[in-house]
Amino acid sequence: MKSFCCLLLWLGWLSGAEAAGMPDESLPEALRPWVPWVLGDQDRRACAIAADSGAPVCAWPGRLHLELDAAGGLFAQRWQLAARSWVPLPGEPAHWPLDVRVGEQPVAVVERDGRPALELEPGEWIVQGRFSWSRLPQGLALPPESALLALRLNGQAVAFPRLDRDGRLWLGSGAETETGDGRETLALSVQRRIEDDNPLRVITRLDMDVAGKAREVALGPALLAGGIPLALDSPLPARLEPDGRLRVQLRPGHWTLELTAYHAGPVAELALAARPPPWPEEEIWVFAAHPELRQVDLTGVPAVDPRQTRLPPDWARLPAYRLQPGEGLRFAALYRGAEESAPDRLTLERELWLDFDGGGYTLRDRIRGQLRQSWRLEVEPPLRLGRVEEGGAARFITRLQEAAREGVEVRQGELDLLAVSRIDQGLRDLPATAWALDFESLDATLHLPPGWRLLGVEGVDNLPATWLGRWTLLDWFLVLLIVLGSGRLWGLGWAGVALAAMLLTWQETGAVRLLWLNLLAVVALRRALPQAPDGTGLARLGRLLGLYYRGSLLVLTVLVLPFLINQARWALYPQLQPGAGQGLAFEDFESAEPSPDRARMDEAAPPAELLSVSPQPQQRYKKSWAREGRQSLAAQAPEISQTLQRIDPEARIQTGPGVPAWTWTQVRLEWSGPVSREQSIGLWLLSPRVNLILAF
Repeated sequence: MKSFCCLLLWLGWLSGAEAAGMPDESLPEALRPWVPWVLGDQDRRACAIAADSGAPVCAWPGRLHLELDAAGGLFAQRWQLAARSWVPLPGEPAHWPLDVRVGEQPVAVVERDGRPALELEPGEWIVQGRFSWSRLPQGLALPPESALLALRLNGQAVAFPRLDRDGRLWLGSGAETETGDGRETLALSVQRRIEDDNPLRVITRLDMDVAGKAREVALGPALLAGGIPLALDSPLPARLEPDGRLRVQLRPGHWTLELTAYHAGPVAELALAARPPPWPEEEIWVFAAHPELRQVDLTGVPAVDPRQTRLPPDWARLPAYRLQPGEGLRFAALYRGAEESAPDRLTLERELWLDFDGGGYTLRDRIRGQLRQSWRLEVEPPLRLGRVEEGGAARFITRLQEAAREGVEVRQGELDLLAVSRIDQGLRDLPATAWALDFESLDATLHLPPGWRLLGVEGVDNLPATWLGRWTLLDWFLVLLIVLGSGRLWGLGWAGVALAAMLLTWQETGAVRLLWLNLLAVVALRRALPQAPDGTGLARLGRLLGLYYRGSLLVLTVLVLPFLINQARWALYPQLQPGAGQGLAFEDFESAEPSPDRARMDEAAPPAELLSVSPQPQQRYKKSWAREGRQSLAAQAPEISQTLQRIDPEARIQTGPGVPAWTWTQVRLEWSGPVSREQSIGLWLLSPRVNLILAF
C-alpha cells in the first residue's frame, strides 16, 4: 500500500515535470520502466518548447512546393515530427487536396478546425498530393505553420508569392483570374462611428467587395471636414494622401479598412459632403455617447433601425442614422460633467403591469449605478411611489414641501434601489422613466392582462412584438395580392370585405393564409377557360378544375371552422389563449428574507400618507443623542453607525401596493442610448371589449 501511494504521488509530479522537459536520468532506477506507460500517446519530451507561449512544438515543416495551373496542381512538403501530431495541409473545403500520400502510402485526410489535416507518427515524412479545379481560383489557403514556399504558376516560377496576413496565397495575377465578363467592380459601403470623447473622434469603416484585376484606386476624401487623421488599419496596402483621399491597392475579395480621426475644439455639427464614385450615395453613422463628459441632443436626421444595416455587432447597439450628401448631425449640449464631481450614472430596469380594467399600471423599478451628485430621488406625476427599498432596507417616502414631488433620500455611492409605484390613469402616453433623473440605459417589460392587445408602440428604439411589428413586406404583398384578386373577380365590394378579413385574421394564431391564393387562382382559371363541347380536352380540363375548386372549398371549410371556433372562444374567454399566464396572484415587494424594518409592517402608514419633512434630518439625531447621554460613547457607536444609514429610524415605512405575479402577454421595450426625463412612450392598446367585437 505504501508503494502504491508513492507511485501515485510520483505520477502527479511527473505530469507537471514532463512539461518542463525533465530528463530520464533524474528519475529513480525503479521508476524508469513506468515512463512510457504513464505518458502513453502524450509523450512530448522530445518536442521543442516555443519561446513565446511555452507550449511544446512537435511538428516542424519544410519548404512547401506548389505547382499550379488552370486545371489543378501538385504539392509536396517535408515534415519532421518529434511526437505523434496533426499535420495541416494546403487547401480548404472548396479546394480539397486529393490523392494525398505519405511517401508512397495513400492516407486519409480529415477536416480539423476548418482545414484539411492528417495525423502522423514520429519521424521524417514527405507529404504530397494534388488539386483539381476547372479554373485557377483567386486564392488558396495555406497552413500558417509553413513559412517557406516555392511556387510555380502556369509553368513559371514566382519569386515573391503574395500572401495576406491570414496566410492565404493570392493567385490573381494572370488573366484567368479576372471576373467572368472581364469587368472590374468595386462595391463600397461606408459607416462612421462618432465617439463623443474629448476630443471628438470619428472612426470611418469602409467595407469593400472587389472583383477583377488587382489595381490601385483613390477613394474619398475619406475624412469629414475638419478631421485630423490618427490611425489607419488596413489589410491592403493603403495610404492617406495630403488631399484626404485614401489610395488603396485593391485585389479581389472582401476587405474592411478603418480610418480614425479626431476633431479639435468643440464640435457643434458634422456634415457629409458629396464625393465622387465609387463612394456610396449614403452613409450610416452611429453615435457613442460619453455621459460622464457631457450629454447631447442629436438633431438633423432621423434615426434608423441598426438591424436593417450592415453595421458590425458592436456598432449595432448604438443609435444609428442614415445620411446623404448635404445632411449632417448637430450636437446640442444639454449639460457637461463638472470637474469636481462626475455625473450620476444610473440604469433603470422596469416592469409594468396593466390593470385588468385598463385603469392604471403597477410598476416595479430597479435602479442601479453610481450616485455622485444627487442625494434625493424623486418621481414625476402621474407616478406615485408606494414602497422603496435601497440596499435591502426600506426607505421612508417623503415630500420636502406640501406640493413637492414624492421621493426618498439616499446616500451617494453605489446605488441599488427597488421601488414599487402606481399610475392610476389609463394613459396612452406615459413618461419613459417618470423619475426626475436621466438614465444611461432603460429596459422595460410591459405585462398585458388577458384580452388586451398592443397594436404599436412609439418612442422606443427596438421593434417590439406588437401587432404592427409582426407585419413584414411579404405579409403586405400577399394581402394586397388577395385583395386585388378579389376585386378583379367579384368587384370593389368584395375587395373591401377581403381587405378587412385579411387585416383582422392574417396575424392570428391558426389563420388561413396561402389557401386564399390557391382559391383565387382556381376561380380565375375557371373563368378564363372557354366553353367547349363535351368530349374535348378543354371540357375535361373544365371538369377537373371544377373538382379541384370544390376540393379547395372543402379544405378551406375544414381549416376555417376550427379557426372560427377558437376565435369565438378566445374572445369570450381570453384566458384560454395559447401562451396564457400562470393565473392571478400578487406577491410581496421582496420575496427574500424580510428586513428588520418588516417588524413594523402592522403599524405602517398607508402609501397615500406622505409627511412633509425638513431637509435637515440631523437635528433629530442630536436630540436622540442628548436623551441617551447617560450611555457611554463606546456603547453608542454601533447603534449610531446603524442609525446614520437611515433618514428617520422611527419612521413608519409605507408598504405600497401588491406586486402582480401573473404573466400573460409580455412586450419588451428597449432604448439603445441615454434616456432623459422628458422622453415619453405611446402605447396603442385594444381593450377586451374591442377585441371581442373584432373577433366576431
